[in-house]
Amino acid sequence: MWSADHGQTWSEPEHLPAGLYGPIKDKPLVLDDGTIVSGTSVESSRSWAVWIERSTDNGKSWTKFGPVTVPFGSAGPGAPAKVAAQVQDPSEWKDTYGIIQPTIVPMDGDWLRLYARSTSNIGAICVADSSDRGVTWTQARPIDLPNPNSGIDAVRLRDGRIILAYNHTKSGRTPLNLALSKDGEHFQMFSVLEGQPGEYSYPAIIQGRDGDLHITYTWNRTRIRYVRLRWQRSHSECARLALSLRLAFTLQAPADASVTNPTIETKFPPAWWSAPSFRQSSIRR
Repeated sequence: MWSADHGQTWSEPEHLPAGLYGPIKDKPLVLDDGTIVSGTSVESSRSWAVWIERSTDNGKSWTKFGPVTVPFGSAGPGAPAKVAAQVQDPSEWKDTYGIIQPTIVPMDGDWLRLYARSTSNIGAICVADSSDRGVTWTQARPIDLPNPNSGIDAVRLRDGRIILAYNHTKSGRTPLNLALSKDGEHFQMFSVLEGQPGEYSYPAIIQGRDGDLHITYTWNRTRIRYVRLRWQRSHSECARLALSLRLAFTLQAPADASVTNPTIETKFPPAWWSAPSFRQSSIRR
């Protein structure tokens, strides 16, 4: 579907050609010439892999590159030397190897980079690179941020830095964090969005026109939390706020609710709060 009026109205649905999946979890990247670079992935019971779908004509036709994964032997100690010979149940992730759900950011010039979720036997966020605007890609490798087999997202800020939303742990899905990098390779975790016991997962992050960061994520598998982080101030101020400010937020769909008439409730920080603020909305559908 597409919109020509900033999302007010939408076209009729159009199906992707057979063999294309479209973006899996994370947003596609649209380059300055209109090229769409969309990260997708395939999950089997033994092997996961990332693919890249690319269109230069506004989605009328596509090319596909892949699979992109982490070569055996390059993921460090604990990773298997080959795909498991037999998997009794596809849900047994310990027997599965690979990466999925890539998020793609522009770097410098024609260089693009993807960050991907990995299986627990890899245990780290993985990256792969393209030097030709997404036509071809390297194989992936782990970087120094942990990943407990959970979804991530990334955005390149207007000042060139990269922010990752992810779970800074090797097991479970708490805490949920933000990390910042100047070079896209070395990250510093600077914010804890959620630190209590529970599951906080599948984050999505963008930078708005006003410079603020807009983040959504699953809250204990029952709600969707929205966080607006005012980025005009220093990220250290934002980090202090993230650790101290918690406001109620829910996005919940009761069984008898109408999806056509959402009720939106918005709560703001106290008027006296001078630090960068979260705006957290509650949408009941």
